Amino acid sequence: KAEANKQLQAEQAARHKAEADRDEANKQLQAEQSARHKAEADRDEANKQLRVEQAARLRAEQSARRQAEADRAETNKQLQTERGARLKAESDTAAANIQLRAEQAARSQAEADKAAADQKLQEAQAELQAIRDAPAKKKVSLFDLRLKRRK
Repeated sequence: KAEANKQLQAEQAARHKAEADRDEANKQLQAEQSARHKAEADRDEANKQLRVEQAARLRAEQSARRQAEADRAETNKQLQTERGARLKAESDTAAANIQLRAEQAARSQAEADKAAADQKLQEAQAELQAIRDAPAKKKVSLFDLRLKRRK
């Protein structure tokens, strides 16, 4: 009986030890599962943060690209405006030069016409003076003077 009690106590001690070992193993398993869950949660949070950062970077790149395109369009618009103004100024200058040359040509023509008219007036005055200066009995006609001059 004592042997059976001893054996029973040894079995109970072994069972208690096995239960304690099992409890310790379960506790360790729970700790490992908790650590794994924490690691998975950290990984999920890191992935979420990475996606947020990638989305923000993509939005920033798109915004910068749109701004660069808008700036380029504005620069092109300004260049076109400046080019148009320069072409208009060149056209205005060319038109003014043409008008100036036309006015100069008209002035030259007027001066030439005036010189020709002065020449004719002097000739007419000379003819008239010749007729007046001719002796009374030998009157020279204006027609004869012109005829002589042409010869």
